[in-house]
Amino acid sequence: MEGLAKSDLQRANVAARSAESAMNESLAHYRQVNVQQGSSLLADHERATLAANAAIEAGEALAGARNEARVALDNYVMAARELAVLDRLDENRREEHAVAVLHEEAVVADEVASARFIARRARLEKESRRCE
Repeated sequence: MEGLAKSDLQRANVAARSAESAMNESLAHYRQVNVQQGSSLLADHERATLAANAAIEAGEALAGARNEARVALDNYVMAARELAVLDRLDENRREEHAVAVLHEEAVVADEVASARFIARRARLEKESRRCE
């Protein structure tokens, strides 16, 4: 999940950079159109309007791309946090399992020692009865 979120973040950042580049080009074109003087005032106005509209659309596309990049970053951070939590839980489970295994081994060792003690005591009692 973290890898997918990271990949989405990279794609969103590339799209945002591309949108920013497109907006810069559109603004440069708009500035150039306003500087140029044509033969017709109406044609100059139409070119400037088209260039301005393109610059506005490029700005809106950039805002959308940046918003998508922010969402992708939030998703990536959340996925990374979830992975870190899962890693900590997994580590805690491993530690709990190790403690449980050690406890089980201690119980088995106690049972073996108790069984040996009982057997030894029974053998000693049996031998002491023979001696009587």
